[in-house]
Amino acid sequence: SGVAMPYDDLILYVDGVIRDDLSNMVEFETKQIEVGPGAHQIVWSYRFNPIKLAVMPPLPDSHIGAAFIDDVYFLPGGLASAPSTGPPASLPVPGTAVPTIAVRP
Repeated sequence: SGVAMPYDDLILYVDGVIRDDLSNMVEFETKQIEVGPGAHQIVWSYRFNPIKLAVMPPLPDSHIGAAFIDDVYFLPGGLASAPSTGPPASLPVPGTAVPTIAVRP
């Protein structure tokens, strides 16, 4: 990522509530959030000039103005290991809840 105030920010919402402010990130970071059972809406919101400055300060050479979201996965409660890169060991059980993911620009 290359997200830094006052130029831009990246906010993570779960069910409309801010769960993490990912601003001022310059390297990839691992984030983990817990959600309860049932359906949830997970939203990453990237904004350029979030505080509406009339004149922006000069951008640092290292600023790329982008956020990269990669390797998103959901684990059943109590599990904390990363997923494998191979095919899934089993398919979801019919009738179980699947989280809803929405990404807004």
